[in-house]
Amino acid sequence: MEVIKQTEIERFGVDCNRVYGGKIRACNQRQERGGGWMRDILFQAKLKDTNYWVEGFYCSMRETAYCSKEDYKWHPVPLQHLIAVDEMTDWGMPNRLRLYEINPETLCQYTGLCDKNGKKIWENDIVQYGEYTAVVRHGKYTAGFYVDFPEETNYRKDLGYWYKKVSVIGNVLEDTKGNRLESHTVSESGWIQVTERLPENDDYVLMSFENFSLPLVGRYVDDEKLGGAWYLGDCFDEDTCLANDLFVNAWMPLPKPYREDEEDGK
Repeated sequence: MEVIKQTEIERFGVDCNRVYGGKIRACNQRQERGGGWMRDILFQAKLKDTNYWVEGFYCSMRETAYCSKEDYKWHPVPLQHLIAVDEMTDWGMPNRLRLYEINPETLCQYTGLCDKNGKKIWENDIVQYGEYTAVVRHGKYTAGFYVDFPEETNYRKDLGYWYKKVSVIGNVLEDTKGNRLESHTVSESGWIQVTERLPENDDYVLMSFENFSLPLVGRYVDDEKLGGAWYLGDCFDEDTCLANDLFVNAWMPLPKPYREDEEDGK
Protein backbone atom coordinates (compact mmCIF):
# COMPACT_ATOMS: atom_id res chain seq x y z
CA MET A 1 0.00 0.00 0.00
CA GLU A 2 1.43 3.32 -1.07
CA VAL A 3 1.78 6.34 1.18
CA ILE A 4 2.02 9.60 -0.75
CA LYS A 5 4.92 11.69 0.51
CA GLN A 6 4.98 15.45 0.85
CA THR A 7 7.27 15.97 -2.13
CA GLU A 8 4.86 14.05 -4.36
CA ILE A 9 1.82 15.83 -2.98
CA GLU A 10 3.21 19.22 -3.91
CA ARG A 11 3.35 18.14 -7.55
CA PHE A 12 -0.35 17.49 -7.90
CA GLY A 13 -1.59 21.04 -8.47
CA VAL A 14 -5.13 19.86 -9.10
CA ASP A 15 -6.77 22.52 -6.98
CA CYS A 16 -5.72 25.33 -4.70
CA ASN A 17 -7.85 23.77 -2.00
CA ARG A 18 -8.34 20.11 -2.59
CA VAL A 19 -7.02 16.97 -4.30
CA TYR A 20 -9.89 15.42 -6.24
CA GLY A 21 -10.83 13.75 -9.46
CA GLY A 22 -10.67 10.08 -10.31
CA LYS A 23 -8.18 9.69 -7.51
CA ILE A 24 -10.07 11.36 -4.72
CA ARG A 25 -13.75 11.73 -5.25
CA ALA A 26 -16.80 12.87 -3.43
CA CYS A 27 -18.54 10.10 -1.56
CA ASN A 28 -22.17 9.18 -1.22
CA GLN A 29 -24.71 11.22 0.63
CA ARG A 30 -27.22 9.61 2.95
CA GLN A 31 -27.61 5.89 2.49
CA GLU A 32 -30.90 4.19 3.31
CA ARG A 33 -30.65 1.37 5.83
CA GLY A 34 -33.84 -0.47 6.70
CA GLY A 35 -36.09 2.57 6.62
CA GLY A 36 -33.53 4.84 8.29
CA TRP A 37 -30.20 6.15 7.12
CA MET A 38 -26.55 5.71 7.93
CA ARG A 39 -24.08 8.49 7.24
CA ASP A 40 -20.72 7.83 5.62
CA ILE A 41 -17.94 8.03 8.19
CA LEU A 42 -15.65 10.23 6.13
CA PHE A 43 -12.97 12.74 6.99
CA GLN A 44 -11.19 15.55 5.22
CA ALA A 45 -7.84 17.08 6.17
CA LYS A 46 -4.99 19.05 4.69
CA LEU A 47 -2.13 17.07 3.25
CA LYS A 48 0.99 17.29 5.36
CA ASP A 49 2.82 20.64 5.01
CA THR A 50 0.49 21.84 2.23
CA ASN A 51 -2.85 23.61 1.79
CA TYR A 52 -4.34 20.83 -0.32
CA TRP A 53 -7.41 19.06 1.06
CA VAL A 54 -8.03 15.33 0.75
CA GLU A 55 -11.12 13.39 1.79
CA GLY A 56 -11.63 9.71 2.47
CA PHE A 57 -11.26 7.29 5.37
CA TYR A 58 -9.03 8.21 8.30
CA CYS A 59 -6.54 5.90 10.02
CA SER A 60 -3.32 6.21 11.98
CA MET A 61 -0.38 3.82 12.19
CA ARG A 62 3.28 3.62 13.15
CA GLU A 63 5.88 2.94 10.49
CA THR A 64 7.55 0.19 12.52
CA ALA A 65 6.53 -2.21 15.30
CA TYR A 66 8.81 -3.35 18.15
CA CYS A 67 8.49 -6.06 20.77
CA SER A 68 9.16 -4.09 23.94
CA LYS A 69 8.66 -0.65 25.42
CA GLU A 70 12.42 -0.27 25.66
CA ASP A 71 12.72 -0.58 21.88
CA TYR A 72 10.24 2.23 21.42
CA LYS A 73 12.12 4.29 23.99
CA TRP A 74 15.45 3.97 22.21
CA HIS A 75 14.01 3.96 18.70
CA PRO A 76 11.03 6.33 18.64
CA VAL A 77 8.59 5.63 15.85
CA PRO A 78 6.45 8.56 14.65
CA LEU A 79 2.73 8.07 14.38
CA GLN A 80 1.47 8.64 10.84
CA HIS A 81 -1.97 10.13 10.30
CA LEU A 82 -3.40 8.98 6.99
CA ILE A 83 -6.47 9.25 4.79
CA ALA A 84 -7.19 6.30 2.54
CA VAL A 85 -8.73 6.86 -0.87
CA ASP A 86 -9.89 4.32 -3.43
CA GLU A 87 -8.64 5.05 -6.92
CA MET A 88 -9.79 4.06 -10.36
CA THR A 89 -6.95 2.69 -12.52
CA ASP A 90 -8.42 1.78 -15.91
CA TRP A 91 -11.44 0.08 -17.45
CA GLY A 92 -11.65 -3.56 -16.39
CA MET A 93 -8.63 -3.23 -14.08
CA PRO A 94 -8.69 -3.57 -10.27
CA ASN A 95 -9.00 -0.36 -8.31
CA ARG A 96 -6.33 0.51 -5.78
CA LEU A 97 -6.15 2.05 -2.34
CA ARG A 98 -3.78 4.97 -1.79
CA LEU A 99 -2.78 6.51 1.54
CA TYR A 100 -2.18 10.25 1.91
CA GLU A 101 -0.28 11.59 4.90
CA ILE A 102 -2.15 14.47 6.53
CA ASN A 103 -1.84 17.13 9.19
CA PRO A 104 -4.03 15.72 12.03
CA GLU A 105 -4.73 19.21 13.38
CA THR A 106 -6.84 19.87 10.27
CA LEU A 107 -8.92 16.70 10.49
CA CYS A 108 -12.66 17.35 9.98
CA GLN A 109 -15.43 14.77 10.05
CA TYR A 110 -18.23 14.68 7.49
CA THR A 111 -21.59 15.39 9.10
CA GLY A 112 -23.53 13.20 6.67
CA LEU A 113 -25.60 16.21 5.63
CA CYS A 114 -25.56 18.71 2.76
CA ASP A 115 -26.49 22.39 2.79
CA LYS A 116 -29.37 23.91 0.83
CA ASN A 117 -27.18 23.95 -2.30
CA GLY A 118 -26.28 20.27 -2.08
CA LYS A 119 -22.75 20.89 -0.78
CA LYS A 120 -21.40 18.53 1.86
CA ILE A 121 -21.16 19.96 5.38
CA TRP A 122 -17.99 19.18 7.32
CA GLU A 123 -16.93 19.81 10.89
CA ASN A 124 -15.40 23.32 11.17
CA ASP A 125 -17.27 24.53 8.08
CA ILE A 126 -18.52 28.11 8.14
CA VAL A 127 -22.21 28.35 7.25
CA GLN A 128 -24.39 31.37 6.59
CA TYR A 129 -28.01 32.03 7.41
CA GLY A 130 -29.22 35.50 6.50
CA GLU A 131 -26.83 38.05 7.99
CA TYR A 132 -25.32 35.59 10.46
CA THR A 133 -22.46 33.13 10.06
CA ALA A 134 -21.60 30.24 12.35
CA VAL A 135 -19.18 27.33 12.61
CA VAL A 136 -20.25 23.69 12.51
CA ARG A 137 -18.84 21.92 15.56
CA HIS A 138 -19.13 18.55 17.24
CA GLY A 139 -20.06 17.29 20.67
CA LYS A 140 -20.50 20.29 22.98
CA TYR A 141 -24.09 21.38 22.45
CA THR A 142 -25.33 17.88 21.62
CA ALA A 143 -23.82 14.43 21.23
CA GLY A 144 -23.48 15.13 17.51
CA PHE A 145 -22.91 18.10 15.21
CA TYR A 146 -24.30 21.55 15.93
CA VAL A 147 -24.24 25.04 14.47
CA ASP A 148 -22.48 27.43 16.85
CA PHE A 149 -24.50 30.59 16.21
CA PRO A 150 -23.64 33.71 18.26
CA GLU A 151 -25.52 33.82 21.56
CA GLU A 152 -27.29 37.06 20.68
CA THR A 153 -29.23 35.30 17.91
CA ASN A 154 -30.91 32.98 20.40
CA TYR A 155 -31.13 30.44 17.57
CA ARG A 156 -31.41 26.73 18.22
CA LYS A 157 -28.19 24.95 17.33
CA ASP A 158 -28.91 21.39 16.19
CA LEU A 159 -27.56 20.87 12.68
CA GLY A 160 -30.44 18.58 11.77
CA TYR A 161 -32.73 21.59 11.88
CA TRP A 162 -30.46 23.98 9.98
CA TYR A 163 -28.77 21.98 7.23
CA LYS A 164 -31.39 22.73 4.54
CA LYS A 165 -31.50 26.40 5.50
CA VAL A 166 -27.78 27.35 5.51
CA SER A 167 -25.05 27.70 2.87
CA VAL A 168 -21.45 26.54 3.36
CA ILE A 169 -19.15 29.50 2.63
CA GLY A 170 -15.80 28.18 3.87
CA ASN A 171 -13.93 26.38 6.62
CA VAL A 172 -12.12 27.87 9.61
CA LEU A 173 -9.00 25.87 8.70
CA GLU A 174 -8.58 27.08 5.14
CA ASP A 175 -7.61 30.28 3.41
CA THR A 176 -10.42 31.66 1.32
CA LYS A 177 -10.18 31.29 -2.43
CA GLY A 178 -10.63 35.04 -2.70
CA ASN A 179 -7.39 35.70 -0.83
CA ARG A 180 -5.47 33.54 -3.26
CA LEU A 181 -7.11 35.16 -6.25
CA GLU A 182 -6.11 38.61 -5.09
CA SER A 183 -2.46 37.62 -4.66
CA HIS A 184 -1.93 35.85 -7.98
CA THR A 185 1.09 36.51 -10.13
CA VAL A 186 1.79 35.80 -13.80
CA SER A 187 5.30 34.84 -14.92
CA GLU A 188 7.05 36.58 -17.80
CA SER A 189 6.26 33.57 -19.99
CA GLY A 190 2.55 34.00 -19.30
CA TRP A 191 2.14 30.93 -17.11
CA ILE A 192 -0.04 31.22 -13.99
CA GLN A 193 0.70 28.82 -11.15
CA VAL A 194 -2.28 26.76 -9.99
CA THR A 195 -1.47 27.67 -6.39
CA GLU A 196 -1.96 31.34 -7.28
CA ARG A 197 -5.09 31.33 -9.42
CA LEU A 198 -7.40 28.95 -11.27
CA PRO A 199 -9.02 29.60 -14.66
CA GLU A 200 -12.71 30.29 -15.10
CA ASN A 201 -14.79 27.17 -14.62
CA ASP A 202 -14.82 24.90 -17.72
CA ASP A 203 -12.83 27.34 -19.88
CA TYR A 204 -10.27 25.75 -22.21
CA VAL A 205 -6.69 26.73 -21.37
CA LEU A 206 -3.14 25.57 -22.04
CA MET A 207 -1.89 23.37 -19.20
CA SER A 208 1.70 22.82 -18.08
CA PHE A 209 2.71 19.70 -16.16
CA GLU A 210 5.23 18.87 -13.49
CA ASN A 211 5.98 15.47 -15.01
CA PHE A 212 5.33 15.94 -18.76
CA SER A 213 7.38 18.18 -21.04
CA LEU A 214 4.70 19.30 -23.53
CA PRO A 215 1.82 21.66 -22.69
CA LEU A 216 -1.66 20.35 -23.55
CA VAL A 217 -5.10 21.90 -23.97
CA GLY A 218 -7.58 21.18 -21.23
CA ARG A 219 -9.87 22.75 -18.70
CA TYR A 220 -10.52 23.06 -14.99
CA VAL A 221 -13.99 22.00 -13.79
CA ASP A 222 -15.25 23.00 -10.34
CA ASP A 223 -18.29 21.08 -9.17
CA GLU A 224 -19.92 21.88 -5.81
CA LYS A 225 -20.51 18.21 -5.07
CA LEU A 226 -17.45 16.59 -6.64
CA GLY A 227 -14.91 19.36 -6.15
CA GLY A 228 -12.39 20.69 -8.65
CA ALA A 229 -10.29 18.76 -11.15
CA TRP A 230 -8.21 19.24 -14.31
CA TYR A 231 -9.22 17.46 -17.52
CA LEU A 232 -7.50 16.90 -20.85
CA GLY A 233 -9.53 18.25 -23.76
CA ASP A 234 -13.13 17.04 -23.54
CA CYS A 235 -12.53 14.31 -20.95
CA PHE A 236 -15.02 14.15 -18.10
CA ASP A 237 -16.14 12.24 -14.96
CA GLU A 238 -13.24 10.33 -13.38
CA ASP A 239 -10.90 10.63 -16.39
CA THR A 240 -8.98 13.52 -14.83
CA CYS A 241 -5.38 14.57 -15.36
CA LEU A 242 -4.58 13.19 -11.93
CA ALA A 243 -6.15 9.84 -12.85
CA ASN A 244 -3.73 9.76 -15.79
CA ASP A 245 -0.75 10.65 -13.55
CA LEU A 246 -0.45 14.14 -15.00
CA PHE A 247 0.25 16.83 -12.42
CA VAL A 248 -0.82 20.30 -13.54
CA ASN A 249 1.41 23.01 -12.08
CA ALA A 250 0.51 26.04 -14.24
CA TRP A 251 -1.81 27.24 -16.99
CA MET A 252 -2.30 30.13 -19.41
CA PRO A 253 -5.21 31.40 -21.55
CA LEU A 254 -5.37 30.07 -25.08
CA PRO A 255 -4.29 32.50 -27.81
CA LYS A 256 -6.88 33.70 -30.31
CA PRO A 257 -7.20 31.54 -33.45
CA TYR A 258 -5.15 32.62 -36.46
CA ARG A 259 -6.97 34.85 -38.93
CA GLU A 260 -5.39 35.54 -42.33
CA ASP A 261 -7.10 38.93 -42.65
CA GLU A 262 -5.57 40.01 -39.33
CA GLU A 263 -2.11 38.94 -40.57
CA ASP A 264 -2.58 41.09 -43.69
CA GLY A 265 -3.71 44.05 -41.63
CA LYS A 266 -7.18 44.04 -43.17
